[in-house]
Amino acid sequence: MSEMSKLVVDRAPLLNAWLIAIFDILDDVLQDVLRWARPFDKKLEDGPVESDQWANAEILRRYDKSMAVSPIAFGVAKISDDTVVKVTVDLGTPHLKVLSFDFVRTRTTIPIPRIQRTFVDEDGHSVIGGTTSRLRVALILRRYVRQLRQIKDAHSSVPGPVARFPQKCEGYMFHSRGGPFPDYATLSAFYNRKLDIVKGLTLTDDCGNIIRCAHPDTEPFDDSRPLVFTHGNLSMRNIVFGRDGRIWLLNWNSSVFYPQWFEYVSTVYAAKRDRAPDSWNYLIPFIADPYFKHMKWMDTLKPFLDK
Repeated sequence: MSEMSKLVVDRAPLLNAWLIAIFDILDDVLQDVLRWARPFDKKLEDGPVESDQWANAEILRRYDKSMAVSPIAFGVAKISDDTVVKVTVDLGTPHLKVLSFDFVRTRTTIPIPRIQRTFVDEDGHSVIGGTTSRLRVALILRRYVRQLRQIKDAHSSVPGPVARFPQKCEGYMFHSRGGPFPDYATLSAFYNRKLDIVKGLTLTDDCGNIIRCAHPDTEPFDDSRPLVFTHGNLSMRNIVFGRDGRIWLLNWNSSVFYPQWFEYVSTVYAAKRDRAPDSWNYLIPFIADPYFKHMKWMDTLKPFLDK
């Protein structure tokens, strides 16, 4: 590695830290100046809704007759003015999804749907009912991400979902699943083992040239910052704006304790999956902080995570 390129690499963490600090200041200033940029500072108060009285069979009947919330919201349908239902294949862990919802609702002011109940139908599908307002899309999320990062809990030192014991980790940063990881060091070692493998791999291009899959000087996994709570699937499909002015954040199935930069990486991957417009892609570095270097690092490993 040349001296010039090494200098650029060494300056990258400092530049990243400066950008994050500037974005935080900008976020605070905008919320002081612009009333519409301020999030609600009170937790939601849950009241009774009509669907609380319905039997599971009635919920399924209404789900079958209802229209999907949107073409990209698979398995989600609105069954009344204040209730939506999400149906997923039961993988034996619907309780972890409920834990994530309750975990965030009790520790932040982020408006997310209340889970009314979960049950499994005869076909083995998990059915999750939640209360929502009428929604429309919104893009201002940075304050919510900052709230999530401030959560401190007994689970904070264990990578993965909120649970009594370490769980398998899912998300865009794993080929299928990884772990469970009992601590941060184990997660870091997992990726560094993958990196060592990739450093020894080569590919041949169309001209017969041998190309290394990773440079020998590629830095190890960045575990320099503590684990934080992440949403894990920030995307336009999961962000909506209520008639009451609240910005709602949906789909907490992937919310876990991960390194802070994982939020940026997963948001970029979600945008690629959804073929999000440039107007959204430009906002991602502000919403989740500009971890460009980390994105490049994960892109290097991602094709080989099953090795």
